[in-house]
Amino acid sequence: MAQSPPQPATPSEKQIGFREFVLLCACLMAMNALSTDPMLPALPAISLDLAIPHPMTGS
Repeated sequence: MAQSPPQPATPSEKQIGFREFVLLCACLMAMNALSTDPMLPALPAISLDLAIPHPMTGS
């Protein structure tokens, strides 16, 4: 099966620029931090529910 060569972008298909790419990456990293922070106060209760014997050992 032969593939056709990639077509150049048409005027309606604009690629994002460097600034937009950096902003997108920063927003995705911020979302990761914002989704983790609300769980931090619940970690002791989570460790009790999962029956982790020594939660501070890391194993």
